[in-house]
Amino acid sequence: PADPYESVCHLQFHSNQGTLVAPMLVAVAHNDKEVVEAEPNDYVKQPQAIEIPCIVNGRISNAGDKDRFFFKAKKDEKFTFEVFADRLGSMLDSVLTITGRNGQLIVENDDLRAGNAQQNPQNKTGVTPISDSRVEFKAPANGEFIVTVEDRYNAGGAEYAYCLVITPTRPDF
Repeated sequence: PADPYESVCHLQFHSNQGTLVAPMLVAVAHNDKEVVEAEPNDYVKQPQAIEIPCIVNGRISNAGDKDRFFFKAKKDEKFTFEVFADRLGSMLDSVLTITGRNGQLIVENDDLRAGNAQQNPQNKTGVTPISDSRVEFKAPANGEFIVTVEDRYNAGGAEYAYCLVITPTRPDF
């Protein structure tokens, strides 16, 4: 994409027979580090350590699986955490949660829906609900935090892949 902050794009293939538009979005990694989710990371005491910003490629492997990632942030740092699953053809209906290391809830999101203050700009029509999640996180203090990705219905399997994109939050003005 021309905008380096865009993390998804629609592919178009031009030929002498016309233009073929790919039927789904494609996640694009820029200079951010890519991480592959690794088990065990289901429990609060066993999160996988990541350095943000980054892109995490993972899968909710089985029913009840929760993928937890541990990261550090400084007071007032702002990051956007966005799950791409439904928009990439996955069966995952993601729920995204960020807590303090002590388990205290900081922010949570289930679905990006039309009218939602955290609506995804990729949803151009404003009417199609999508089951991906997105949160804006502002570190309340210097510390350690845990981001959790899980399925809304506690389902899982090979079809429950996701891409968690973590970027510095851009000003919205």
